[in-house]
Amino acid sequence: MSLIDKIKTDIMYNEHFTYSYYASFISDFKLKKMQKTSDKHQLVERFLEMQNGCVENRSENRMVLHHLLRHSGNNLSESVKDIYDFYRCEKEKCYEFSKEILDEKKYKYFVQVGVGGSILGAKFLFKALNDIYDKKDKDFRAEFICNIDKERICRQLDALDFDKTLFIFATKSGNTKEIEICTKIINEYIAKKLNNSFSLAENSVLITSRTSPLSASGDFKKKFYIDNNIGGRFSVSSAMGILVNSIVYGKDIIEEFLSGMRYIDENSKNKNILENLALFSALVNYYEQIKYKIDENIISPYAEGLRDFPDFLSQLFMESLGKDKDITGKRVYYRTGGFFFGERGISCQHSFYQMLHNGTQSANIEFVAFKDKEALLGNCLSQSIALFKRNRENRYRKVLNKILYFDEYNAFNIGQLVAFYENKVMFLGFLYNVNSYDQEGVEFGKKLYRELENGENKELMQLKKALDDNSKCAIKGKGVEKHERI
Repeated sequence: MSLIDKIKTDIMYNEHFTYSYYASFISDFKLKKMQKTSDKHQLVERFLEMQNGCVENRSENRMVLHHLLRHSGNNLSESVKDIYDFYRCEKEKCYEFSKEILDEKKYKYFVQVGVGGSILGAKFLFKALNDIYDKKDKDFRAEFICNIDKERICRQLDALDFDKTLFIFATKSGNTKEIEICTKIINEYIAKKLNNSFSLAENSVLITSRTSPLSASGDFKKKFYIDNNIGGRFSVSSAMGILVNSIVYGKDIIEEFLSGMRYIDENSKNKNILENLALFSALVNYYEQIKYKIDENIISPYAEGLRDFPDFLSQLFMESLGKDKDITGKRVYYRTGGFFFGERGISCQHSFYQMLHNGTQSANIEFVAFKDKEALLGNCLSQSIALFKRNRENRYRKVLNKILYFDEYNAFNIGQLVAFYENKVMFLGFLYNVNSYDQEGVEFGKKLYRELENGENKELMQLKKALDDNSKCAIKGKGVEKHERI
């Protein structure tokens, strides 16, 4: 088959979204085998069971219901209708509050404070929408505090007009240590720079769960809720992601984004793998990992507005699929997950693409392209063909690529893109037979930090002391010469 014929043949699409896999070496025989794999493991059936309230997160004994955040409400099982109503009401609260902010005309700056899943989705979405929708009539600006670097936080605060600033604190558990530290830094800044003339309590809102210790606090202007059935990295369609963005861009834009997510969710219920984009992509990755031992996955969106999308996906993939135990808790002895990173085009063409073209490692890369970004699209397609030709020259390694292609860069298609990857991760988790919705390693790291802070872990304290002692020394030859700190 010629390359032209292959390009025309190895493609699937829905009304708004085209997925090209011509550079993945998937034969008709392999397609049939992949369909049998999907049917055997009942991948679509498991998705439907999850959406209808089965306990999918077994290690934490929780349901997994982020799909309900953008669901239409039709044909839901009785077991999740009350939860869906709760999610819908919280979404409407976001929209009502956004309108109040617009009518009040008090605030211009909106600062979301969070870490990990509580902020990565909101931050990515804000920047993605900023390249589409003109908000000059509102003159709104959003900032995101997502680290505990005091100097960096203070520089962000310096740029604010506090008389026009609303803070949004996002912490589902209500006891996230990083949020505690950030709040302390902000309060210290207010005391030192503003002489306590600004009331944080009167100019801040909270996004949390009803079971969090902050739920009963009176230190917030308003509260918005999610529950423990929504994982942080899957919370972009909850208040965590849509509150600040509905304030800045308005209800209609957010509904367009959620509609795109819902469209992919419906598509993901199709049992025919050639009509189910996320399922097909998951099966292709699974097959490539087994056959070519590819553990490196790369995302390269050719749109400047998606510059934070790779960070969002890194957490989504690696926190979900980086597991060494199956859903029953038994150790697995096969490949799961893999590394996931990326950068927006064209920047990546002048950095790590060199390794893709001439290196010795195998990898999988997915390009994201938009028809209305013509110059970027041309570069994207050129790189895809170039990598395909390199594969023909090198039999010892493979750099396989796919193209996710959209007609237009808009909120609906950004919603499709997010749901595509959320559902791809879900299907990969089913294939690996792991729990994609807990994060044992992350929690272990948090536990050790608390022990260090409380002086309960001798090993950590000794490590810190050793590093601190040696930072006071200058190494000279084989000896150590003491010197004072600058």
